Amino acid sequence: MKALLESSISWNSIKKKPKENYRFYVRQATIDKETNILTLEVGLNFMPAKGDENTMQLLLCSAFPQISGAEVRFVYMDTLPPEAEVLRLLEQGQNGESDNGGSGFRVGNGGRKRKESPIVGNQVMGKKIEEPAVSISEIVPGSDTVVVEGQIFQKEARSIKNEKQLVSYLITDFSDSACVKFFVSEKKWKEIDEFLSTGDYIKVRGP
Repeated sequence: MKALLESSISWNSIKKKPKENYRFYVRQATIDKETNILTLEVGLNFMPAKGDENTMQLLLCSAFPQISGAEVRFVYMDTLPPEAEVLRLLEQGQNGESDNGGSGFRVGNGGRKRKESPIVGNQVMGKKIEEPAVSISEIVPGSDTVVVEGQIFQKEARSIKNEKQLVSYLITDFSDSACVKFFVSEKKWKEIDEFLSTGDYIKVRGP
């Protein structure tokens, strides 16, 4: 997703500072249940060139043929956390140090080391989820552990230290969308990536 958005920005028209000084990230992604239109809210610390918004929308429609249209909204922010800081905060969440103040939905294990089990049936990882799912639109910052389910419309994995992958799924239940993040070994990620594809529905539990 980030590479797609980056390719649509007219960097040559932004000349005041080097490219590495400009940052952006996806704040929120939702798909309207009735219109099937994807709305993307992008936070950035620079003013993009006129026309970049339309370019992004065309690229999104091309990359996700299952949607009927795309709308991009830019939200200007004076400062954005560097990638190293974002990764540090996510790692804190993995170690049980998060304050649940973020906008993402993290699949966690409370800081305990967990043995990775192979996929059995439709159980991909962790314990079987017996609790009913709540609507994503009902989740608020500071919520206790909750269960949600939704359709995957974007997935991404990034290699980090200790031969692990930081995996991000964007899912929607058509009331709202959420970003599901978790850490797994490279071996486990290969298994999950072959098992789950965009368009599949998943049920997850986390803080």
